[in-house]
Parts: sequence; structure tokens; C-alpha cells
Amino acid sequence: MKLPYKIRIAFGVTLGLSAACAVAQNYPVKPVRLIVPFSAGGGADLVARLVATPLGERIGQQVIVDNRGGAGGTLGTEIAAKSAPDGYSLVVTTENLAAGLSLYTKLQFDLLRDFTPVILLAKTPGLLAVHPSLPVKSVKELLALAKASPGKINYAGAVGSTLHFDAELFKTMAKINMVQIPYNGTGPAVIGALSGEAPVIIAPTLAVLPHAKSGRLRALAITSSQRSDVIPEVPTVAESGVPGYDAAQWYGILAPAGTADAVVARLNAECLKIVRGPDFTARLVRDAFNSAGLDAAGIRRIPEKRSGKVGAGHQVVGRAHRVTRHRRYVAPFGFFGSDSIFIAHPSADWHHDCRRGGKSAFWRAVPTRTP
Repeated sequence: MKLPYKIRIAFGVTLGLSAACAVAQNYPVKPVRLIVPFSAGGGADLVARLVATPLGERIGQQVIVDNRGGAGGTLGTEIAAKSAPDGYSLVVTTENLAAGLSLYTKLQFDLLRDFTPVILLAKTPGLLAVHPSLPVKSVKELLALAKASPGKINYAGAVGSTLHFDAELFKTMAKINMVQIPYNGTGPAVIGALSGEAPVIIAPTLAVLPHAKSGRLRALAITSSQRSDVIPEVPTVAESGVPGYDAAQWYGILAPAGTADAVVARLNAECLKIVRGPDFTARLVRDAFNSAGLDAAGIRRIPEKRSGKVGAGHQVVGRAHRVTRHRRYVAPFGFFGSDSIFIAHPSADWHHDCRRGGKSAFWRAVPTRTP
């Protein structure tokens, strides 16, 4: 006998919900790979390793950190985008990946289409530091030296990364000219700064602070709008001669689009318990991070509010937006952003390997408003 249509629909929905619950209850049955699309030793790598071990203990399977650095984080992210949406391949994300939407013209993935957010883990300001061989002890002295010797001071960067953007923002707002020495990620860039090859660096505090404490680098300023509780004696860039400068880094986890909602919810719930736990928080505070755990609903409310800073001057616009002779880039899914955006202007200079169509691009953060 054929069942009525409404009963068949209800039966199908019930079966679907039961299957989803079964997936969540049985997940995981094998190790989970957490792709870090940056080199070892950087902020993303360190945050990933902080969460990987306790997450593995909570879900009963090993969480393996897999570093796949290159192209500003886009290579490892592409690997994640092409992975099966089964919850066994995740990727750490930062605003670097958002930059890839405009920086790289032939990406094999779409952040808006190919991923779903799991959790926002942490946020941290950067630290402007110099090698002791550079005869400066403050931001004002660095600006004076750079203006007296335009184009003769090198800074350690990584093309398409926040090391690059934050330094270029600093150059623009301070009206100085320093030359980028590009490295393959934060770890190698810090090594370049330590060697004196590139005596200036703006990098996540976690990566620079130990060397500043040991005296191998000299900390000049913190990049956030307020001083850090960890190093309160270090002034902000804004109060040191570059008014309005404000840049920070955030770290989150994404899963391939199509991953079962129940699996994403399970991962989010377990990560939230870790992020809000005293051990994780204490480690973050020690290394000048702030924990920023959000549940799925909280993550999705961010673009609706279009406010609440959780990272380095990026506008939650939730979609690609272009204006005449400018290109804006969007935070991944529009879920992790704040109240300004990066704009590439074809008439400005970006140095090195970022040329496109015979014109170079220069990135800077500018305030913006959205309706």
C-alpha cells in the first residue's frame, strides 16, 4: 500500500536525521588531518599544535598537523578544498587566505563556496621588532632612519601574507620606503630577521616575543590599538608615531563544504571546550594571544553585525566587491573580520613578485562602512 505523501516526507526526514546523528556518534573512526597551509614555527602552526593534541584526546583519534606552506597559504588550502567532506581533513585559516582571493587570479578553490567554518580559535597582535645591529630603539627612530635612507632598509616578509600586508600598511601610513625580503612563511622570516639579513619584521607576537626577551631582536611596538597585557612596557605603533595603525591576526578552522552538520557541530563543541579551558587560555595569554572561541551560531552572526573586531582590520562584507581601479578582498566566508578592508591600487608599488598585468599592486587597510 502506498503511504500518503506527507507521511513519506516525514519518514524521509526522520531517516535523514537519524543518519546524521549516527555519523556524529560514530565520528571519528580514524585519525584526523589538520592542514596548516603555512610553514612550521609560525603563528598558525603554533595555534594548530596547541589545539591538536587535546582535540585528539577528546574525540578519541589522533589529530595530525600537516604543514603545507606556500603561496600565502593557498597551496595547503587547495589541498583541503579538494579533500573529501567527511570531517577527516580540516584546515587552519587566517586572513592570509582571504587575501588570496584578490592576490592570486587562478585559484583552484573558492573560500565562499568550498568551505564551512568550524571555529574561530584565537587572535593576536603583531610585534614590530628590529635586529640589534639596526641603530634604532623606538618607532620614531626607525622612521627617521628610513626617511634618511629610503629603500636601503630591508624588512622580512612573505609575499601575500600578513607579514607582507602589515609591513606595507606600516610603510604607507608612515610614508617611508623599506624593501621586502620575501621568505616562505613566518618561521623563515623570523630567521631572516635574526640573521640581520632583513633587520625589520612585523610578525605575530608569539613568533617574535621569545627572541625579543632573549635580546636577539629588539621589540619596538605592538601592532594592536591597545598595549598587550603580556608586554605592557612595549608601546603601540599608533602611539609611537603612526596614528591610527591597528593590525592583528586571527586563526580559525575550516572544513570542506558538504561536511555533515553533525560532524561540524561535534568538532565545534569539542574545540570550544578546549579554547575556553584554563590550560589553553593560559598558554595563549602567555604568548600574547586572546582566545576567541565561537560556536557555529556566533560565527554566522558576525557578518550580520558587521562589527566586533576579531582580527586585523578586515571588513566583513561576505562577498567579493570591486570598485573602479581597486580590488577589495573578503575575509573567508565573511565570518572572521572587523571594520576595514584591504585594497589593492594598481598605481602603487608592492616590490618583488606581486606584479600583475605590468602594474604592481600595493595593499593598505582603509576604513570603510557597509550598510
